[in-house]
Amino acid sequence: MRTRAGQGSPPPPDAVLVTRVGGDVHQGRNERRHSMSLVGPVVTLVVVGVCLWALNTFGGPFIDGKILRIINGVVVIGVIFWLLTMFGLLDSCNNIRVPRVNG
Repeated sequence: MRTRAGQGSPPPPDAVLVTRVGGDVHQGRNERRHSMSLVGPVVTLVVVGVCLWALNTFGGPFIDGKILRIINGVVVIGVIFWLLTMFGLLDSCNNIRVPRVNG
């Protein structure tokens, strides 16, 4: 196996590499992930947008407007939190501890 100058020798074949990509920790045998693809998040945003559009367009006669606004708000807030977590800006929320209520 060849190595690039200044990088040392390659890892042994049975080495476990741990990499951090977009807030997710990936472990695997010689698994190397250096870049995050934007295709998945873009497709997810398009699907969520089309679903919201369809719900607002075709569900309007059957669902009250207040309920539609609540659904839209919950979905938009959920997507914002998902994006912030995916890009690592909301990583500290995983360490929040909620106290147990004894009753």
